[in-house]
Amino acid sequence: MTDIYEPQYLDWQAVLAANITSRPMRQDVLGSERIRVIREELLACAQQHTAELIKVASQCDVGNLSIRTPRVAGTKNILMAGHQPTAYHSGILCKVQALAKLSDESGSLGVNVVIDTDEGDSGALVWPRVSQGILEIKRASIATHSPTPTLYANQRVVEASRVREIFSDMEQDLRESGLIAELEQVLRVARLYENLAGESLVTAHTVVRWAVSDARTLEVPLSVLVQQAAVRAVLQGLVSDGVRLASIYNATLDEYRHEHRIRNPANPFPNMRTDESGVELPLWRIGADGRHPAFVGSQYPSQICGPHEYLAPRGSMTTMILRGFCSDLFIHGLGGGKYDQFVDRCAAAYLGVQLPAFVVASRTRYIFPERVAELQRAVELASKIKEITSKTEQYLNQGIFTTEEEVALRKLILERNTFKEALQSAATPEAKSAAAHTLNDANRKVRSLVETGSLRDVVTNAAAHEAMLARWSYREFPFFLWTA
Repeated sequence: MTDIYEPQYLDWQAVLAANITSRPMRQDVLGSERIRVIREELLACAQQHTAELIKVASQCDVGNLSIRTPRVAGTKNILMAGHQPTAYHSGILCKVQALAKLSDESGSLGVNVVIDTDEGDSGALVWPRVSQGILEIKRASIATHSPTPTLYANQRVVEASRVREIFSDMEQDLRESGLIAELEQVLRVARLYENLAGESLVTAHTVVRWAVSDARTLEVPLSVLVQQAAVRAVLQGLVSDGVRLASIYNATLDEYRHEHRIRNPANPFPNMRTDESGVELPLWRIGADGRHPAFVGSQYPSQICGPHEYLAPRGSMTTMILRGFCSDLFIHGLGGGKYDQFVDRCAAAYLGVQLPAFVVASRTRYIFPERVAELQRAVELASKIKEITSKTEQYLNQGIFTTEEEVALRKLILERNTFKEALQSAATPEAKSAAAHTLNDANRKVRSLVETGSLRDVVTNAAAHEAMLARWSYREFPFFLWTA
């Protein structure tokens, strides 16, 4: 298991302190009263949503879940993380665990924002099945949704019988794969989701995670937060300033791609479309029929949202708002830590102020670590075959070769060194040619012994080992497949 913290976790409170010190400057630019009201709205709806989660947990016989947080009325500092409502893998779980830990240690209020305004399969579950040494990654969904992508906010847990069926398949595959110790927690999770049948997956995933892990903070869905009055006003301001926003957004994206030599126009985000008819904004217009890009211009209605619609920020704008107006420190995963370098530049150009610095937390955990380590070693050795052949002495006494192979290699290394010296001291072309011939012969013998001895499988199956490593090192299995 490998945890990643950038910067190291011990420095996070210093980052938070620096962000707090620079807060008055941001408030001067963005409006101290606006920020105050947004945070009041945030805490109010986070408290309400969290209370609803605890109530659902109780009604569904999940257990008594309590959220230990500082007294909200006396809390000045807010820490945040966020992710889509899915069955978190270990990397995402690491973020919310770090959020809970730092909130407790710093006396701050932690809020996990559920990005439920995105589309995808909220109920997707993956698990392993190993048969005759071959790993298969199985998939099923506990979400009720149409075949086309739907908003996470609209998805619910399937009926209890389907939950039982999916987890029964999972249990059988885990048993066949030798993952017996993990079954107790998996079966517990199965019962929890079964009890939560029909509930929103936004609710269900959090309740299950709280029941089996220590990662507990206040939570709030983004769809709820963006419909609060003060946040709506911020989004409407982006609409009113849409032409300037889209221009800065696109220019910053172009500069960022050029500097980072990114050729794919969709990375880190696609440019906003602009033509004579109007300008696309980095916002969604969300209604009963799903989400749609928001536009302003001569061919689009001045009232951007219908009576039963609301605006929500798209990816980059989401963290710009959460970091700029809502929190004092935001905890990203590895992906967010990369794309928010663009967000920092865009916010500085558009808002005229630096956003609070963010930190990164992630975790890599393999369900078959011994097999991954074995394949990693094979792939690494295959990539170094030329170096092992030319600098063989550096790879002795490392368990790579058998005792007999090492004896033979040491003899060849001595011969090779002698021939190198002879080549360097050769006085005539004939002597140089003879020395070069004997040196090449010694090198061929070393290479033959290296490639046909203990490393034969490594050399012969190098491509297959790389392909197997990619599969066995899959890191997005849900956190509950581990016993701890």
